[in-house]
Parts: sequence; C-alpha cells; structure tokens
Amino acid sequence: GASKERGAKVQLRSFNGNHNQQFKVEFVSSSIYKIRARHSGLYLEIGGRDYRFGAQLNQWEYKGGTNQQFLFINR
Repeated sequence: GASKERGAKVQLRSFNGNHNQQFKVEFVSSSIYKIRARHSGLYLEIGGRDYRFGAQLNQWEYKGGTNQQFLFINR
C-alpha cells in the first residue's frame, strides 16, 4: 500500500516504476550499505533483529544497527 509509516513491512511485487518501489543504496563501509526507500525516506531493516531465513523487512529511521546494514556480494 506504499505506506510511509515507520515499521511498515516490505512486500515483493512486480516492478511498475512507482517511486514506492525505488530505493537508494548508501555506502557505510567496505561492502556494507544501508537501503533507503525513496517514497518514505526511511531505511530497510530486519524486523525485531530476527536474522533467521525468511525474516521480515521493515522500514525505519536509520539508527546504525547491524539489522539496518546489508552486505552486497558480487557473484
């Protein structure tokens, strides 16, 4: 629903070009990045610090925690 609310869950959808499906990748260090949603200005994070397979992604203000930092791997 293109929610701009803190804690809104991220859902996978087919790309339709809307700004609510666009993200900015911002450098933190080495291969670590934070990902900001264009429509809300909030950052993606792993909800509740649940690092298990299938963990939910939410959007929130950036607080610098490892649950808001993503490793990009070139394969």
